[in-house]
This record gives sequence, C-alpha cells and structure tokens, in this order.
Amino acid sequence: MPSGRPIRVGDFVTSRKSQPPFLFHQVVEKIDRKKKMAKCRDCNPRRAFVWERPLRKLITCVGAFLRDRRGVIESYRADVQVGGLLSRGEYHIWIDRYADRCRVSATEFAYEAKGWAPSNIIDKALTVRQWGGLAKCIEAAAFWDLPSYDGNVGMDGYWWILEGVKNNRYHYVRRWCDDLGILRRMSRLAGIDG
Repeated sequence: MPSGRPIRVGDFVTSRKSQPPFLFHQVVEKIDRKKKMAKCRDCNPRRAFVWERPLRKLITCVGAFLRDRRGVIESYRADVQVGGLLSRGEYHIWIDRYADRCRVSATEFAYEAKGWAPSNIIDKALTVRQWGGLAKCIEAAAFWDLPSYDGNVGMDGYWWILEGVKNNRYHYVRRWCDDLGILRRMSRLAGIDG
C-alpha cells in the first residue's frame, strides 16, 4: 500500500480504478478483515450512501495523492475550473515541500479548436520565505479543520478543490465561488492570474 500502513477506520480512501484517484473520496466506517471488505461512506453529504468495497481495491488518499513522488514532507494541490456550463478554462497547481527544497508546478488549460490543451506549464523552485507565507495562509484559513463541502453550488463562476497531505494526514476542501486566500497565494507563487 503506497501510504505504508494498512487502511483503518476513519481513513479517506478511494478505489484503485478511480481516474484521477483523488476525486472520488470515501470514508472507511467498518472493516471486516475476515471477509477482506470495508464499509465506506461517500464524503459528499448529498450522496452519502454506504457501500462495501474489497480491501485489496482500496487505497488511502495519502498514497493516491502522493503517488510516486518520494520524499515529500508536505504537499498541496489546487484544481480550479473557471466557468459554468460553458467552461472557460482551468488550472492545476502542485506545491511540494521536501526536506531540502520546495517546488511549485502548475498547468493552465484552455479550450482550443481540438479541445482542452495545456496553454502554460510552469515548474520552478520556491524560497523558504515563499513557503513560509503559504504555510501561514493555510494556518490562518484553518484548512485542516474546514469541512470538505459547504453545500453552496451555482451555475456560473468557478469551482475549486484544495487537497493537502501533511504528517500522513489527507484533507480536501471543495468550494464554489469562495476563496480562503490560499488559492490566490498559490496562483501568485505559480505565476498564474487566478
């Protein structure tokens, strides 16, 4: 298992077949090791039904989130989709802290004649001061204590999902037309006009 430990009750998990794996969150409510099954609940309160999943097909969201990136101490990912029924663009930003360095990578997508295509790809190092500013912003927003959903939806505007891993703990927040300040700071660090 990529996270280095067995799945436990209360873990955020996803199926190995989910593409991308971090968009379909479930919470483990009960584990039957004899049957090798886990009862999971969908994290979206609007679709909060319970189902049984084979343990071998589940992966912790920490493992799915980090994938093959080794040595990451703390990591955040922001996915933003601007628009509504007719989406006008989207971007993805990863910010990782390793023991000896910090990096930001971002991809902007724009709709072209052939469909969605990357319009700008960024990969650069961050200074300790830049990382410290982001860490303060995350702490001020109380990101790790926020509920994943707040129930607000709309037809036009923008969706964003902010995911994070720290101390083998995974958390995500999904919002419609709302900003904690974290998104603006991540966009500035990546050099994207958000």
